[in-house]
Amino acid sequence: MNDKQHENLNLIIDFYLQKKREGCDYADIRKELDQKNMDKETIRFIINMIDSQFVRESCDKGKKRKLKESIVIGYVLLLAGGFLLIATYFAIIDLHGRFLIPFVPIILGYLIILRTKGKITPRQNIFRREE
Repeated sequence: MNDKQHENLNLIIDFYLQKKREGCDYADIRKELDQKNMDKETIRFIINMIDSQFVRESCDKGKKRKLKESIVIGYVLLLAGGFLLIATYFAIIDLHGRFLIPFVPIILGYLIILRTKGKITPRQNIFRREE
């Protein structure tokens, strides 16, 4: 395949990927490509490329949403711990001598934020599940 054909194939893939994002079905894309007299192998290749890119984009959106949720949870824990710390300092809440309790949500919130922002490398990841 020469460079011109490769470039045309990329343009076709980009065009139909955009149509897929807009809600077009794979069967409709396949039908359109078939109407343009493309061979079956090229159609299969284009559909596979569109599918893999579409799935990759969907996964990326899910990961970004989870990262944002983790950051929010981290900040909520920081604020809750800060409130507990200030409330125990001014004797609004009595923890019966357990002065370290407010530091638990502060530390957990901080670690969640660090982990989410990638400050902790995978080797140092303390939240890793054993697989």
